[in-house]
Amino acid sequence: MRYAGILIVLALFLLAGCAHEFEKVSYEGNHPIGEIDARIGGKTVFSNGPDIVGIENYAGIGADRYFCYRLINDTYQCNFYIRVRLGDEASERFSEDVNSMDEDSDMPEYLGERLEIFRDDDDYEEQYLDRDLRGADVITVQVSGHGTGATEKDARADAQKNLRAMYDVLADIK
Repeated sequence: MRYAGILIVLALFLLAGCAHEFEKVSYEGNHPIGEIDARIGGKTVFSNGPDIVGIENYAGIGADRYFCYRLINDTYQCNFYIRVRLGDEASERFSEDVNSMDEDSDMPEYLGERLEIFRDDDDYEEQYLDRDLRGADVITVQVSGHGTGATEKDARADAQKNLRAMYDVLADIK
């Protein structure tokens, strides 16, 4: 299943003493409604399912989570994000891969490899990895997306719909 209008971008950051509420994710008895597979150099570093042990409480995602602006073609776009906590094995895989990377020779503020995100094995996005991730224990990722519309209200509604769909896929719930 493809999620039209959802652009996945991962902004990665460290989380120490997080004040955000995460709800524990339990996959027992759940049936996947889609797949997300994050890869570095062709190797999976995390995917939805047991690699994700917590996801930011959906109820805690308020209107302040959307950043809206007008595009050149006089339509609107609203971006959103949701934080996901990785399990120990996924965090270790991700950190090991990042720690072994060199800086990008053309853009030294980034690492040489990109994070590739596959949705349902056929939808693909690529994200730069900040060089400050090297040497860090990455336990939380920030997954971003957007909604568009003819008005800001329409774009916000589309973003809310896409956020809910992304939340359901990341939490692996129906």
